Amino acid sequence: AGGSLRPEDPDVQRRCAIGAARMRRLFAEVDEVANPLLHELGYCADIADRKGVVVELDSRGQWPAPPREVRRDLTEAALTALATAASWARVTVVGDADLVSVNVVADCSAVDIPRPATPGVSVDTFSNEAMVWIEVQWQPTR
Repeated sequence: AGGSLRPEDPDVQRRCAIGAARMRRLFAEVDEVANPLLHELGYCADIADRKGVVVELDSRGQWPAPPREVRRDLTEAALTALATAASWARVTVVGDADLVSVNVVADCSAVDIPRPATPGVSVDTFSNEAMVWIEVQWQPTR
């Protein structure tokens, strides 16, 4: 609003795309659905899809519904990569009662992922100049 940012700046566009994905995730958080994690990831993927990015979202297994704070940590890396992907991205969620893993591979530059705010969530990131791979894992406590 102050006029200090330029809409044509790629960094500004990137930050706005990430902000839009976060807003869509927040809207999805209040929906009553069987699998809130997949539901929220679907909303994040929609941002990329609207930009023309080909997105695959796949899941395997069954896991307990993570609390909202954990879901935010699990989706943050994926939404960042999806919002900044150039043409394709793949998100895979694999889980069981002992572990939930969200993986994303996308053709975007290295992404800056905030440290998880909740215990039991870890993030690993690998990237080169053309692609990034991120894995976020959560181990539910019993």
